[in-house]
Amino acid sequence: MKINRQLVLSGGGLILAFAIGSISLWGYYHYSPSVGLLEKLKQQVAEGQRRLQDLNDVEIPEKRQYVAELTEVHQGFQRINELSDELEQMFPKEERLGELLDLLSRAAESNGAKLLRIEPGKLTDQGEWRETPIELEFACDLTKLQGYLTSIERMPRFIRINSFSIAVKEDALSQLETKMTCTAFVFKGGALKDET
Repeated sequence: MKINRQLVLSGGGLILAFAIGSISLWGYYHYSPSVGLLEKLKQQVAEGQRRLQDLNDVEIPEKRQYVAELTEVHQGFQRINELSDELEQMFPKEERLGELLDLLSRAAESNGAKLLRIEPGKLTDQGEWRETPIELEFACDLTKLQGYLTSIERMPRFIRINSFSIAVKEDALSQLETKMTCTAFVFKGGALKDET
């Protein structure tokens, strides 16, 4: 029996082509999206783009304006807190009066002035604040006196010097005895701002 090779190859090719075509059609219908689904996805993408553009055109500039205003308000509150802290340094709570006496003592020591006496007076009411006189006596030469007064001037506390007298010792012209009365100020009842 003689088999025609061409016929077998043609039949095999046909079978192979049919198998490949069937698999391709099956894959196309089972794994590729349908035309209707593609149209629906295109519409959803277009709607999303339109909404995004609307947000950019309307809501975002308004929100940016709102955020800018909030930022300004926040910066204003920060500045108020900074000023309040500075004011609290100048006019602290009554219970912090001892800190001022320590500052005055350390300033005398750091400038080489010998502090002979430091005595706070009675607190007196002056409206929203209280004030107390502080009497100081110290001994030093003129250069150290200048350094001590400069240190007092640079303190964060607000202090008013009411009276000032200098006496020169007869036996030591370089030694000055200085008496000074100053007034320190504190707020009644404590802090300027709520510390909760």
